[in-house]
Amino acid sequence: MMKNLKLITLLIALFMLYVQCEQESIDSKNSESIILNEEILGDKTDILNTVNESILAKNYQNRDAVEFVYTGQLCGLNITGMYVDATAYQSLHHYFFNGNEGDIISIYVPRTTIGFDSAFTLYFGTIDTELLYVASSDDVIADTFGGCFSDPYIGDFTLPYSGTYTLVIHEAAHCGYPMGYEIITTGINCNDADFDGCLNEEDPYPNSIMTETIIIDGIDTGVENKFKNCGTMADEIQDIINQINDQYTGDNYYILHKKLSSEVSKLTYYWYKDRKITSKERTTIGNAIWKSNIPYSIRS
Repeated sequence: MMKNLKLITLLIALFMLYVQCEQESIDSKNSESIILNEEILGDKTDILNTVNESILAKNYQNRDAVEFVYTGQLCGLNITGMYVDATAYQSLHHYFFNGNEGDIISIYVPRTTIGFDSAFTLYFGTIDTELLYVASSDDVIADTFGGCFSDPYIGDFTLPYSGTYTLVIHEAAHCGYPMGYEIITTGINCNDADFDGCLNEEDPYPNSIMTETIIIDGIDTGVENKFKNCGTMADEIQDIINQINDQYTGDNYYILHKKLSSEVSKLTYYWYKDRKITSKERTTIGNAIWKSNIPYSIRS
């Protein structure tokens, strides 16, 4: 009986030693796999360029432009996400935020699981065929999970335009599953009612008229409604219309209508001098003002 017990004990010890050796071998292979993966994909420029071309829809020039369905909005609060498919273009995560030219921001996208090799690209605009490339990042800050590669970050970055930006989160080199991430930003907030990139407290027109063309009393002039200094041309014309309407008493229509035409003519003259509009466009705006039914009583 004692001999049998010793034999069983010896067999158990040999089995445990075998399991331990196998585990060390597996761990070693996994470690070698990660190192090998980094050696093979050490220069991920081609991968990131391919993603960038897909996002910019360079391969889809014969189709209509598509406005993104956003995963969420960046408002200065940390956001967590979970990537599903590392290979599908449709699985890219799109976030938007509004900013001003000259704003200084930072964006950090650390992985929250070992499997996700996070990277991001920043664009100006919201329609895929019209995006302007702004910046991208990959492998800047070491991840805390010991996975492959590092995490993306840009800091003290100056925004080049005023308006809406699109941040695209994507996979750079697939490390496994699950694929979680977090977005940490500074310099970005949502205190912008009309999403024109100007904060409400600094915006002379916090609810800007953002139509593509200048429309006066229902008359579409066809003149581009250009944006500058947190306001649009339509905003400036509406300012004059509001002042005229405030002076309307019910029996001074023709006097005020003539005054409206004169004030808008002065405004469009400066636009013409600044080369914002052509002489023909100035005439078109003037004709629309003359045909309009302004002033109208805002009290009725």
